[in-house]
Amino acid sequence: MWMHWLLAISAGLAAGVLASTLLHDSGPPVQLSLEAREQAGMLLIRWNARAATAASAQRAVITLAGADSSVELVCDRACLARGSISYAWPPSTVDIGMRFTGAAGDTTEERTRFVAAVAPDEEQMPEPD
Repeated sequence: MWMHWLLAISAGLAAGVLASTLLHDSGPPVQLSLEAREQAGMLLIRWNARAATAASAQRAVITLAGADSSVELVCDRACLARGSISYAWPPSTVDIGMRFTGAAGDTTEERTRFVAAVAPDEEQMPEPD
């Protein structure tokens, strides 16, 4: 008799797991949200590490291109999982491209731009009364 109960319980659990797997709505895809900002004199580049693009990539190459210089940063899986990288960049506008490479060699690219804040010239400051 206890064997029948054990089979019934096991079958019920298996059916519940199967139904949960088939009916689960994962919701909308998680966006990459590539962004950049200045933090403590460094350029901080951030992305959502849970986004499918980042989570499935084997590596990424981040290209920083400014008016006078450019550089490429290589980001491995550990870097991708962190969701950010910092780089010493002069306080100037920079175009940022992040090219993700998957296991099969497929690539996806996301772009953003960081516009540095311009400090007002001392000559433009109003004279104190």
